[in-house]
Amino acid sequence: METTAKIKLLLVAAEPMTGLDEGSLLLKRLNNEPCNNSYVLQSVRALNPAEVAAAAADMRPDVIHFCGECTASGNFVFKNDDGSTSDWCSKSNLLKKLSRALDGVKLVYFNGAVKDSELAAAGGKIAFLVGMQQRGETEISKKFAGGFYMALGFGNSVGFSFGKVWQALPEGERKLVLRFRNDIDPDKYCLRDVGVPRWSPSTLN
Repeated sequence: METTAKIKLLLVAAEPMTGLDEGSLLLKRLNNEPCNNSYVLQSVRALNPAEVAAAAADMRPDVIHFCGECTASGNFVFKNDDGSTSDWCSKSNLLKKLSRALDGVKLVYFNGAVKDSELAAAGGKIAFLVGMQQRGETEISKKFAGGFYMALGFGNSVGFSFGKVWQALPEGERKLVLRFRNDIDPDKYCLRDVGVPRWSPSTLN
């Protein structure tokens, strides 16, 4: 079991933040009760991979949540405030860059398809990779991410948290996947120790 007093979450905004985008809504939710006692939150408006690596090296987060477009070819796109592309990087290379900047990250989240090969690209320094089965689904991600992080903040394991929130989605929206290293039991790996974990039936509300 891996635990910490509070979960340090770095939100990477690789696209304009409008107040109603996925990143802004997620930060708003996690800053509200009961999550504000579970997380240390930091956001960075990043235009390229180097800015992500620098912010991660400074914060040393447990979780990195990427808000931005993932292409069908496996690239993560960075955009200027006018919507034009400022840079791009394959998710594999982006995770490699993070592994060089950090000793380890417990969980990385993309709103895009994630593969075991991308997790392996980090050289064992990332425990979990969360994303979609085939392509980004912004509305599904908005529904899932807040509840997932709330469940983790309550002290539930990564496997339990993912499974419960996944099951709470409508059947046609269960398009997320959880990938993890072979040496990890996701049902025993917690990001926060609260003594007795609890699950809120209102997690998705």
